[in-house]
Amino acid sequence: MKIQLDSDILINIIRRKILLNNNHEYYINPIVYGEVAYGFENKGKDLSDFDKFLDSHHIRPINMGFSIGKIYAQIKVKLKHSPVADNDLLVASSAIDFEMKLWTLNKKHFARIPNLELFNL
Repeated sequence: MKIQLDSDILINIIRRKILLNNNHEYYINPIVYGEVAYGFENKGKDLSDFDKFLDSHHIRPINMGFSIGKIYAQIKVKLKHSPVADNDLLVASSAIDFEMKLWTLNKKHFARIPNLELFNL
């Protein structure tokens, strides 16, 4: 199963509070990378350590293209009366576009997004 990680899950994996299952494939998009990289930079940690962590856990990047932007725009219009943060919409849009389940701790928030499948342990 292909699973896209949200930043809250990735942070918990880094802190060893959550373990990955080798039976799944794990991915992050540039938005999640940037959110976690910001935490590394803000604490004065070397980003190469983050990159090594991703490689060692076989967490792969998702390349974002225009199709994700189209999905983002469609969802944003549908949810304009109960908005979701733009970064979260982009994370969800990439999971939808690549037909992956999104693993997040913020299930209530992401559950409002149409066509998004959430990963449950």
